[in-house]
Amino acid sequence: MKRNERLYKYWKNLSFKYKLSILNEKKLEEVFYFRISWLSGVSTLIITLLLIIVFVSTLIISTPIKNYLPGYLDVNARKDIVNNALKLDSLEQISGLHDKYLDAVKKIVSGDLSTDSINSLDSLAQVDMNKLQPSQAELDFRAKYEEEEYYNLNTLNKPKTGNMIRFMSPVNGVITKNYTKEDLGIGLLVKKDLPIRAIADGTIILIEQSKDTGITLLLQHDNNWLSMYKGVARTSLSTGSRVTTGETIGITGENIKGKEENLFFQLWNKGRAVNPIEYITF
Repeated sequence: MKRNERLYKYWKNLSFKYKLSILNEKKLEEVFYFRISWLSGVSTLIITLLLIIVFVSTLIISTPIKNYLPGYLDVNARKDIVNNALKLDSLEQISGLHDKYLDAVKKIVSGDLSTDSINSLDSLAQVDMNKLQPSQAELDFRAKYEEEEYYNLNTLNKPKTGNMIRFMSPVNGVITKNYTKEDLGIGLLVKKDLPIRAIADGTIILIEQSKDTGITLLLQHDNNWLSMYKGVARTSLSTGSRVTTGETIGITGENIKGKEENLFFQLWNKGRAVNPIEYITF
């Protein structure tokens, strides 16, 4: 009973209303007043804070302000920013040259500058091109850097041209069968349930299921290259799917029926099978 009395007293104190009056100092008349309790005051404060949070969150989500927050800027926007920065830098240099040229023309017209001095405005006219050739140390550094950073993500990467494409190994395993003109591929023995990676950017053009050999995947790469993976246990891809270098395209399974390997790999170029070992380090 005493506990109920204490709770009732506590609730009564929270809900007890206080009167706040504003008086005219000269006439001592009540100009304005309102009543408020601790309970209504705290409730009003909480509701106000919630409304502010909802308003600020809506403002950030629905306006470009979100692009200034960490994690919201997507890859395409970042790429556009970098490209625009490079273009702006080039435009500033061109604008500077134009200003110097116009200034030189004004001086020529007024007789303050001879026409031969205009060549000095062009920085390339005064540069010895032989000094711009890279040294052997720089060439070695470039080769080492490109080797280390080849598979790193970069928003400025561009498609490679030429007939050669750099491939990565589809799996880490042991070669149990070398390339022959009869089989036109190599056999690999790897652990079960390991990811099978795409050797390069490409498109799935064939998915075929066989009871003896499992799933066969055929990828079309740039410059008339094809890669075939036979013995895949599972895959979540479908024909027409676009994959990138190193992306998981399937999972290894049991050994292919009658074979020592559980993954058979072929590499083709321009309709001709080639030895994968000559192009890929397994």
